[in-house]
Formats: sequence, structure tokens, C-alpha cells
Amino acid sequence: MPSSPPPNNPRDKRNRKRAVDKDNEEAKKLEKELEESKRKTAEARGENADMKSVLILRWEVINQYAEANRDISTCQDCHDRYDTVERQPTGLRCGDTSCRKCCYKNNGAYQCPTCNMRSTFPEEQPSRYNNFKILDHMG
Repeated sequence: MPSSPPPNNPRDKRNRKRAVDKDNEEAKKLEKELEESKRKTAEARGENADMKSVLILRWEVINQYAEANRDISTCQDCHDRYDTVERQPTGLRCGDTSCRKCCYKNNGAYQCPTCNMRSTFPEEQPSRYNNFKILDHMG
């Protein structure tokens, strides 16, 4: 049977103290690395948030410019000029307008290219959705 060291051996106490000290140093080192990693992550998130807000602002400016300069006499989807036959201006549920041909190309299920809202158009009442006021403005 192996013999165990005497309980109050000063040499074992020193070795255990060194091992504990070494573990404490390692733990402190890991804590510092963790804190540094957290700091860098927070900085990166802040930079990403700043970049995201810049991109959102740019997108809003581009959309405002596009909306201000959009020609109301053309379809938002195909960009063809409205007429009274095939490309009749058709009002969407969201308030935007596209031509009749685009609105009915997927069996009356249509997604607005501006805001992505979905609209449906039953074949039995096609004239109900016409928006001929746009044609009046075209002159």
C-alpha cells in the first residue's frame, strides 16, 4: 500500500501554494483576455451600429430622391407608359399604382415593387381598380 505524505509536510504546503498561485495567475490572465475581448466586441458593435445608421440614412435619401423624381406616368414595375388599353394605371392596396398588365400577370396576385405589400385583383371586377386620374395629369 502506498504511503501518504505526512499531513503537515512543509514541502507539500509550498507546492500546493505554488500550484494555487499559478492557477490564480492563469485565472487573472484569462479574465484580462475576456475583458479585452468584451471591449473589442463592444467597439465593433458600436462601429457597426454607426455604419448601419449611415447606410440607413443614405438609403432614405436615395428613396426620397427617387420618389421625388419618379415619373407618375409610368408603371413602377415595368416602367412602361400608362395607356387606356393594356397598361391602364391600377391602384394597389397600399396606395401605389402599377399598370394593369403587371398587376394581373400572376393571376391577380401582385406585390408592390415600392413597399412589397401584396394586393389581389379578381378578374371579374377589373375596372374597379383603375386609376385614370393619373392619365388626366399626363395630358
